[in-house]
Amino acid sequence: MIKPTRSVPKNILLMDICTIGIIKNREKILRGKDSRKKTRLQELEIMAQSNKYRFSFLLAIIEKTTDRRHILTESTAIKEFENDWRAIKGVIGKENMHEPLESFKLLIPTMMDARYHIDERAELSMGPAIELLDYYNELGIHSTPEQIERISLTRKIVDFSKKIGFKQSHLVVIICVSALHGCRDAQKILKIKKDGSEFNPSNILGDIMSFVRTAHARALIKSKLPSARCIFRTEDKALESIGQYFNVTYDINTSAVTTNFHSLQNLEKLFPTLFSKNSTDSIRNEVFSLLQINIPKEGTS
Repeated sequence: MIKPTRSVPKNILLMDICTIGIIKNREKILRGKDSRKKTRLQELEIMAQSNKYRFSFLLAIIEKTTDRRHILTESTAIKEFENDWRAIKGVIGKENMHEPLESFKLLIPTMMDARYHIDERAELSMGPAIELLDYYNELGIHSTPEQIERISLTRKIVDFSKKIGFKQSHLVVIICVSALHGCRDAQKILKIKKDGSEFNPSNILGDIMSFVRTAHARALIKSKLPSARCIFRTEDKALESIGQYFNVTYDINTSAVTTNFHSLQNLEKLFPTLFSKNSTDSIRNEVFSLLQINIPKEGTS
């Protein structure tokens, strides 16, 4: 077992379910032929050995306890996370675990408070967000539509979001529309199949909201531990990639989430068809206006 030096400043590594899984399956991965998984596992082991990181289950707890497809009882959730904790302890080291084993009996009942609906456990916007994702699935979009359809579908998605009282600039709306406009990473995150099967909106929302939840955690931690960093870690390639296209900040004073799109280069990756030779400025301007995105001036970042 790793014996970390307590005097070294710690950074909080917020693991998603994929990251926990890759650590749990260490022996199987080492015996297998998946070079990417081996590389990712090695990165995590190096982080643990550096004694500079504390590995947190917080995001995974939020994701699992808000999953409407695979609903867990409180006791089952506690047992699952306690088993996960024990399974990765030997790789990560007990002293590098952010939450002690006994904390799950406090954290999970707090998250699964019976006074709140499952859609209210993480963010109050979860209900409308899931409603929007269900609507997107019903539209049957499983690839990049033709240009004339893209504009029509963009309007439909934005109109629906307004109808249910959901901001059209919300990250979920942005990713739905970016998938329409050819962003492969967004399409992979939405996991839309031709027959609409195996669609799990709460799981998809958990992926998308990881960035907002990380921003919130980062703001809280910075207010108490200015020297510590809060880092989101996933092994999902598409989710990791799409996180590079935008920056999410959290205003801890007003509890307002602000999504910022920093550069034209990022917008080109997020909405590839809008910057293709077949597109026009008027089409791009209309989509960005619908989404309340400020159009960057040429030469700015």
